[in-house]
Amino acid sequence: MTTRNRIMNDITIAIILVLFALVAPMMTSSAIAVDTGKATSARLDFNRDWTFVKSDAKWTDDFAAEANVMVPVILPHCWNADDMGPGLTDPYIGGGWYRKTFTVPHLDPGQRLLIEFEGVNNCSKVWVNGGYAGGRNGGFLSFLLDLTDLLNEGENTILVRADNSYQLQAAMPLWIGWNRYGGISRPVWLRVREHSFFACAGVEIRTPKVSAGSASTVVRVHLEETRLSGATIDVRHTLSSPAGKLISKTTTTVKTRYSLTNSIKTELPAVRNPELWSDINPVLYTLTTELFEGGKVIDSQQDRIGYRFFKFDAENGFILNGEPTKLKGANIHVFFPGLGNALPERFYRDDMKLMKKMGCNYMRTSHYPRSKTCLDACDELGILIMEEQPYWHGSLRASGGEEAIDNSVRMIRDMVRHHGSHSSIIAWNTVNEVMIAPAYKPGVGHLPPEHPGRTAWRLNSKEYPYLRRHLQKMVDTFKEVDPDRPVSMVVGGQWRKNDFACLTSVADIVAYNGGAMNLPKGKFTGPKTGRNYEFCPDYYREIYPDRIHVMSEGILNDYFFARGQWDREQIAWRVNAKYWDVINERQWFCGGSMWCFTDYSYLSPMVVDRFTDNSGFSHFDRHGVVDRYRLPKDIFYFYEAMWSDHPVLHILGHWNHEAGSKQEVVVFTNCKNVELTLNGRSLGKGGSTAGEYPAIANAPLVWKDVPFEEGTLKVIGRFGRQKTVDNRKTAGKATEITLAASHESLIADGRDIGYIDLTVCDAGGNRCYTIDSKLSVTVTGSARLAGLQEIIVRAGLARIAVRSTGKSGEIMVTAIGKGLGVAKLELKAYTNTSNSRLSDKEQ
Repeated sequence: MTTRNRIMNDITIAIILVLFALVAPMMTSSAIAVDTGKATSARLDFNRDWTFVKSDAKWTDDFAAEANVMVPVILPHCWNADDMGPGLTDPYIGGGWYRKTFTVPHLDPGQRLLIEFEGVNNCSKVWVNGGYAGGRNGGFLSFLLDLTDLLNEGENTILVRADNSYQLQAAMPLWIGWNRYGGISRPVWLRVREHSFFACAGVEIRTPKVSAGSASTVVRVHLEETRLSGATIDVRHTLSSPAGKLISKTTTTVKTRYSLTNSIKTELPAVRNPELWSDINPVLYTLTTELFEGGKVIDSQQDRIGYRFFKFDAENGFILNGEPTKLKGANIHVFFPGLGNALPERFYRDDMKLMKKMGCNYMRTSHYPRSKTCLDACDELGILIMEEQPYWHGSLRASGGEEAIDNSVRMIRDMVRHHGSHSSIIAWNTVNEVMIAPAYKPGVGHLPPEHPGRTAWRLNSKEYPYLRRHLQKMVDTFKEVDPDRPVSMVVGGQWRKNDFACLTSVADIVAYNGGAMNLPKGKFTGPKTGRNYEFCPDYYREIYPDRIHVMSEGILNDYFFARGQWDREQIAWRVNAKYWDVINERQWFCGGSMWCFTDYSYLSPMVVDRFTDNSGFSHFDRHGVVDRYRLPKDIFYFYEAMWSDHPVLHILGHWNHEAGSKQEVVVFTNCKNVELTLNGRSLGKGGSTAGEYPAIANAPLVWKDVPFEEGTLKVIGRFGRQKTVDNRKTAGKATEITLAASHESLIADGRDIGYIDLTVCDAGGNRCYTIDSKLSVTVTGSARLAGLQEIIVRAGLARIAVRSTGKSGEIMVTAIGKGLGVAKLELKAYTNTSNSRLSDKEQ
């Protein structure tokens, strides 16, 4: 081929790629044209035009009869999106089949077509044109399959079987709500590559030695080779500063081998005087890793690196870059009503941004690994992470014995390889509440309290040697694959049994759940002082002075409430203030994560009846600082005022009370010169509660015995030179609905999501804070409603989620309520021409 012909050929390929990027999102058929001209940049959205059916068929020939009743879906998808939650007791547990037909033009000799699944719950198998391509046991990590040798030239069919029935190979708990969601719950991508390419999680980055003066970087690359004769490949690492300045370029030559994973370890030149990553300064370097063959780039990947050094210290708590840093955070479940655990990329980022807005610098990933999008957001925002494998409980009878140990080792290795490059991760967790193992009998399942054999099948002391050996194996595996991070274990209410079984001496960190941190007053006393304890970190400190102490769950797990339960909110902030006052005044206490950032849905036959009361609220509707729809409860603003560095001024509750009553007005704020007024009259500066809670920042302000009168309660404060105002008005009769969107438009990819807030107001537009009601909502056009059409309004406010359909165009949201009329809101969906994750600008 002449030089002129090569140039014309390259121009033609470029034009085809541009046209495909513009046209593909609008294609109504399932055909995908894969252009192979730019192999290293081809990352195709493979989430539309799937069909789905629930079926217990195990293999493709058993499934054929049900193929005609499949319904269209867009990925990510969860088949339990609407059948798990408060009051729902019959979720679908079993198999689900997905099918998609696609077209692949001619692939050049040696080129490969790969498919990446970011997550399929819980176990999966994949077939292409009737040939088995592979699968994965476990729904929380990605996997990559090479489809090339199974493809037809022209039309192809892919079948995916997912299964959310309990399988030990997927996750350790037997019947836990978060382990029950089924489906292709994270995005799917096609990649075109040459004969040699990065394996799944193929670039591992470690920074074993970091100081203010120097930072080391060790990169291990894992390659797959499909050419029988192998190949000679150059692996190039290019490291750039946060400002984009080239720091180093390192090239290593490797001879690849067919059908084996080829690993190449490279230590990059030291970075002198690095900009250090932290929770308040999350600066990230960029590492570009490229594969070259004969001067041509055949694969590439870009990662970010945050250089930081830290340690957990028994005397000084957690220390980051030489500075004592209190861990201030929460646990969070991956869940949203109407979506289950199949959350779009924007959703993960929005959750992390909301946590950061509240002032969190720490998150525990209870009780399973997170998506890459979520971890990327934590790297970017400065949220420290304790990530744990999907393992809750540890009884020999409940977990499977030797097979459980083997599976733990496999899951740990996979999790560390996939996520160990993220600078935000500061610790790994082995297991949640190893000693809280409900009675389980093989072939029967969990035994209810009234079962005559329940006592015999409970955890007993004869299982302690097994648990000790299992935990030690987990810790040893973590240390083997990642010697740079500490390993934790979480104890629950059975904390004494953990000690008796000699478990708490195995891990580097012992983290305490609520039941372990709250001993009933008067029942237990400290061995040296004789003092009584309620919230009792001192109890453990006196017994174990050399132990690292972290709170893994607490506070809202012990005093919980639903959004709009104002009487409980008035008590809740004092409970939370006391917790953090105790934590903050003890330098040796590292801090930790409250339970929980969000309310959530959960299903277990052991708990669904126990935790629903006459108020109509499920136990799991009351655990969060935000509700299941991410609407903040007032306790959110207590934390925001205590932890964040932006202006916060918030009046707790409402201003609709009984005539002649006297009210306590509480204000959460980090502002100065705060003044309260009622109908224009000053009520003064208020009383600080700093004397009660001296170790927390920005203790709430309280005005006692304020006589209620209808009108406007207003609070004014200053944050620097900025004036900040909040008010509550006495609302009249509810007469209308107002709608407000979190995003003015959606990306028409079938995955993007936006929130719509629905507020019930009086004739003057004032929110009716004391109103609970129901609304009917419909969404038409280029989006659909995520969840049920009937919407519950609490405290005058509700939220829905709308999800794009994959087509650009207008979206109309309509809400109707009895006596409230009709409200409408128009949005738009537009076509995103990028085949990669949403950029920050698009977010």
